This record gives sequence, structure tokens and C-alpha cells, in this order.
Amino acid sequence: MLLAALGHFAWWLRVSNAAHATAWPKVAVRLVSAAAKAVALFGSLALLAAAAWYSPQGLWGLLVGSAQEVPRTVSAWAAVGYGGFCLLWAVKVMAGWVWDRWHRHPAELLRQRTLAEHRPPMDWTTDDGCTVLPPGSLGLRIERWLLRLPGNESLHLEVNEKHLLVPGLPAALQGLRIVHFSDLHLAGAVPREFFEQAVRQVLELEPDLVAITGDLVDRRGCLDWLREVLAPLQALPGGVLVILGNHDRELGARHVIQRLEQLPGITYLGARCEQIQVRNQSVLVAGSQWPWLGPRPRVEEAARAEGAPAPQFRLLLAHSPDEFAWAARCGFHLVLAGHVHGGQIRLPVLGPVVAPSRYGVKYATAGVYRRGNTVMHVSRGLSGKCPLRWRCPPELTCLVLHDGSELFYGHFGPG
Repeated sequence: MLLAALGHFAWWLRVSNAAHATAWPKVAVRLVSAAAKAVALFGSLALLAAAAWYSPQGLWGLLVGSAQEVPRTVSAWAAVGYGGFCLLWAVKVMAGWVWDRWHRHPAELLRQRTLAEHRPPMDWTTDDGCTVLPPGSLGLRIERWLLRLPGNESLHLEVNEKHLLVPGLPAALQGLRIVHFSDLHLAGAVPREFFEQAVRQVLELEPDLVAITGDLVDRRGCLDWLREVLAPLQALPGGVLVILGNHDRELGARHVIQRLEQLPGITYLGARCEQIQVRNQSVLVAGSQWPWLGPRPRVEEAARAEGAPAPQFRLLLAHSPDEFAWAARCGFHLVLAGHVHGGQIRLPVLGPVVAPSRYGVKYATAGVYRRGNTVMHVSRGLSGKCPLRWRCPPELTCLVLHDGSELFYGHFGPG
């Protein structure tokens, strides 16, 4: 019964997570998610209550007795079948948990180090000395209150450097530096200065390329923040690639795109492909905002475009890591994604339990994944509509790409 309760809870929590990976209207997503969480909680409590009420022998007698007395009752067989499903799902969840911890350091992640940890130089949870929206609505008041909770890491920015082994990386792109961040969620509770600090850190990293993978703005009052926050990135010689996410759709994608188009040097990819030159190499960059905004990009058509050189490297910006399998089929070398926020709350031992993905928390654990010859990096994001983080600080990452030759020749230094 305990295993069945675990399987029941995990399954319905996954249903709740999967609802946030759909293009359904916001109201429908919230209703389905709330209903699934309620079923997960109260159903598990009922199973635990039954386990506490009956002895193991009594439970077995109850199940066997019911099967003998009403062997052809549809509800009895349905209960037995659902119980068996819950048991199998519990085994799957536990096996996945063990696998994730056994492979906590992916082979594709050659080295990782924390370059800096920025904590607020002032009390950013108040209105003094920082730029926030006036707390007029109840939602904004709640978000400001969450920032004040002890242990909340929403304002503690972690700057990482990750060296990745990317199969098929051209020699000319060896050591390519890509700064990846995602999910700004400009909503007015987290001060604008927090994001400006993150952009200053981007400039200090001196990247060849910058990629921002969606969910930029949550409230209309912060639309102008976007231009002010991202404006310094125009000075980067390598350029900035941007896509949108599901929260941008809810706000109104055209409003966000208008602000981005006012910033020269920042390329909004949308649901399309483009060939760019990076270190004199032709690189195919694409954006996928599916399923929320537009179809997936037409990758092969762009790769075979008349008059364009054959791309030596394929890079995909995808808001959701659920696009990983499709990206691998399309031959992308590197995928950059966000959306899941690393779970935002990571429980001791258990890790994250909530993530807006069809695959539950699968892509909210390690950060780096590989499928065939495709490597994916999933950012924990800079913020969230709900500014509550525990054991999962916001992340700004500089990815350094390698083709593996340093490993073969012994030149790659220790982490």
C-alpha cells in the first residue's frame, strides 16, 4: 500500500507537470494542474490511511476476499488494475531516482566550476534603492512576500562555467564560448537591478555568442524593462540570439517582439532558422517555441538553402527541453533550453518534484544531457513567476565547447 501510494502520488504529479507543457489556455492548464495535484494528495492520504488502519494480513484478506466475492465486478477489477499500475509506476520512479543520482555527473560535462555568486548588495526585497513595480495587485504582493522568506535563493545569482564535449564540433569552433541564460520572468517583484547585474556579468565573460531561451516578461509594466536590461548586450561582437516562451505568449508575444526589434545586435529567431558566421564557420541556428508559438522551424530546408554554405554546426534554442528528441532527429549538435527552472525547489535526498514538462523532473536534475550525438544544456533560469527557490539558485552559464581532442592528447586540465 505504501508503494501504491507513492506510485499514485508520482503519477498524478506527473499529470500536473505535463499540463504545463501543453499549449492549452492558461485557465485550462491551471484547472487540470490543480485537479491533478488534489487527486495526488488526497488519494495518497487515503491509501496511507488504509495502510495504517489495516494490518498487512488484514489488507491481503480484504483484497483476496473482495476478489473472491465479486470476481466479475468491473470496479473491483479496475481497483486491482490501478493498484498494479501504481506499484509498477512506483518502481519506475525509484529506479529513475537511483539512476539520476548514479549519473549525477554526465560524461559530456567535462568540467564545471562556479565563477561567482552574487548576493544582493542591498535589501532588494524593499522598495528602497531598487526598481520594482508598485505592489498594487494581490499577486504582486504575494510575490514580494515570498522574496522575504528566510532561505529563499531567488536573488542569489550563481555564475557557472561548464566545459562540454560536443560530438562533431568543427575544429574552428574549439573552445567556443556561449553564454546561456533563460527565464527572466520580468514581473516587477524581483528588482530590475538584479537582471542588470546578470547582464554585466555576461559582458565580463566575453562570450562568442549569447543565447536567451524564452519567458522574458510576465507583466506589461515590465515591458520597457526588457529594453533597458538587454541594451548593454548590443556591444557584444558575436551577437545575441533570443526566442520566446509560453509566458511571453500569455502576455502577448507581439509586445515582447516589438521591444526586441528596437535593439540592434539582438536577433529574434522565433520559429525559424538562420545561417550565421561564427569564427568564419557557417553555423545553422534555429529557434523552437513549440507548442506555444508557431510551428517548429524547417531545418532541412534552411540547411539546403541555395547559395548558402553547408552549415558545419547546428545550434537549437528551444524554450522547453521536451524538444530534445526532435532536435536529435534533426541532427542538432547542441540544444539550449530552459522552462523547467531546475524545479525551483529541490528537497533533500528527493531533489526536484515539480517541473513543467511531459517527462516530469527528468530534465530538471543534471543540467546536461545527451541523446545520440546531440548534447543539451538546460538552464535553471534567472527567475520565475513565483519567486521562490530553495537549494536551486538562479543560474547564468558560460558554456565552453570541446570536440574531445584535448582528452585524446591529454591537454585538458583538471577541474
